[in-house]
Amino acid sequence: MDPFKNIVIKNVVSSFSFIEDTESPAKYRIDSKESLLNGGTAEVYREEDSLILAFNTVRTLSQDERNLMWKSETEFICLNESRNLIFDFASFSQWSLNIMKDPATFKCRVSKYRNTEVNKKGNQFYRVIIPTKDAQQPGGLFESSKVKIDRTTYMAGLVPILMNGLSFHLFAQTTDDKKRHFLFIECLEQTDYQTFKKNVDIILLSYAFVSGYFPRDQRYVVSSQDSSFSNIQGVSYDTLPKSLSSPYSVVPSGALQIHFGLPQNISFPQESFNRLCEVLVSHRDLAHVILILVEGHTQSNELRAAVYSIALEAISDIVCRENESKIKPIPNKSLARKVLKALNTTLDSFSNEMSPTGLDTLRRKISVLNSPTNKEKLLKPFSLLQITLNTGEMDCIDKRNDFLHGRFPFSLTDLNDNFQLEQITLSLLYCVTALILKYIGYSGFVTYYPAFNQYKRRQLITDPFIKRI
Repeated sequence: MDPFKNIVIKNVVSSFSFIEDTESPAKYRIDSKESLLNGGTAEVYREEDSLILAFNTVRTLSQDERNLMWKSETEFICLNESRNLIFDFASFSQWSLNIMKDPATFKCRVSKYRNTEVNKKGNQFYRVIIPTKDAQQPGGLFESSKVKIDRTTYMAGLVPILMNGLSFHLFAQTTDDKKRHFLFIECLEQTDYQTFKKNVDIILLSYAFVSGYFPRDQRYVVSSQDSSFSNIQGVSYDTLPKSLSSPYSVVPSGALQIHFGLPQNISFPQESFNRLCEVLVSHRDLAHVILILVEGHTQSNELRAAVYSIALEAISDIVCRENESKIKPIPNKSLARKVLKALNTTLDSFSNEMSPTGLDTLRRKISVLNSPTNKEKLLKPFSLLQITLNTGEMDCIDKRNDFLHGRFPFSLTDLNDNFQLEQITLSLLYCVTALILKYIGYSGFVTYYPAFNQYKRRQLITDPFIKRI
């Protein structure tokens, strides 16, 4: 049986060629509703690692005219015989003007652009290309398939995704000279530009949760009328916030599995990844929890302890809200109302002996009497989702209140205190991760970083490197 039969083939050369051609040096004329620009000329070229647009206004502008122009929301199109590029005045990260030498030419560092074809009416095939600092290896974390990218065949690395009724492929590529790395996401069905971008945002946030790496910085989107992307028509480019990189993947990477002799068949299932993406489409609160978690990974231990505590409160609140009847001391609503009414009646009998302020304070406390304590709200989701915590993990959850209120019971100069803080922080990370995973229906292995930290610090290893939830 041919192991390469029906293998998925990806053509990326045409995408790179189109982008390089778009950003190659060229001269343009300007078409715009802005009278000071319309009919002017422009030039695109590269300067070091930046794309530069130098454009000329139709005449030299006064300072007031320059200020008004840069506040304008008007778009302008740079055109020549072979291509077009659309900009507005938010498209530039900085600009300069040599008033003495050439007062009508503005030199701008480009932070975004698009052409007219990328978001034209009607659906197209779309692909996002994200440059990454380091090579991405989705096949080492995710359940994936074989893929042939240009001339090279990989035994793993293609991650199929199904969400919102659309199918996507995620894969990575490193150039032959090993100097440039990219992450690709493409839709297998025709869709519109905005829908594609929204779905990509969800996929990337999900990818960040599982891998610990949130690829942002720069993003190209290309469009085509054919699913092979052999003939590219549209392109857009955006500069985004800085990428977030950490070692905290949900499941151990292939390198960790080999180094520590872990089972080498551990990967994040396609079904679970699809489910995570699907849930995040409509669950903004959970998406916010994951964003907090991913951003927290890059902070110091002191800040991570607080950030993970916030994330724990947030995911616990989500689970508790959706299981309200199961966490109240008196689950029966009718009985709860009777009890609270009786307590208020008893309080009323003492109203003449109490101040209005004291009476109001007690009434408010009675109104929330059928609510769990903060500690119960944090622990109950684990039992509801059938996650077993050990004594150390429960102690760490108890300590989260210190971090939330700015109390820091550790000495930063004491090595043992530092180690204890690391263990608490990583235990909180495990707790949050386990809750999110079980919430989306995941059942399987999770990396247990407190054990890795014990190994790293040459301490007694008290837990396994991976836990099954």
